[in-house]
Amino acid sequence: MPLDVTAQLSLSDKSGKEISVCAQNGLVSIVLPSLWAQYPFKEPFVERRQRESFLRVLHQGLQDIDLNIELRVAHRIIALIGPKTQAGFISKILGFGPVKLRVTSIILSLFRK
Repeated sequence: MPLDVTAQLSLSDKSGKEISVCAQNGLVSIVLPSLWAQYPFKEPFVERRQRESFLRVLHQGLQDIDLNIELRVAHRIIALIGPKTQAGFISKILGFGPVKLRVTSIILSLFRK
C-alpha cells in the first residue's frame, strides 16, 4: 500500500544546529548540517547487530508503504534506503544492509564541518 507523505520540519539541538526533514511524493529527505555533529539518533547505529536489525525492519516497512528515505549533508546524498535499494559492497562490509551508501559523497561531507 503506497503511502503519500507531505511534510516540512526543522529540528534543532541545544547548540542550534538544525536538521531539516522534508517529505514529498514518496521521498523523505533528511538534511544534516554535518557528519561531525552528535545526533541523538546515532545511538542505534553504533553497535553493528542492532544497526543491521533496525535497518532490516526499516527496509521492510519502507517496502510495504513504497517510501524512500535519503540522508543528505548539505546538498550531497550520502545514503538512500527504500523499496528497491540493495546493499553494495561497502554497505555489506560496514553492516548497513539495504542502505545504499554513496562513498564519494560521504568522504566529501567529512570535510564539511
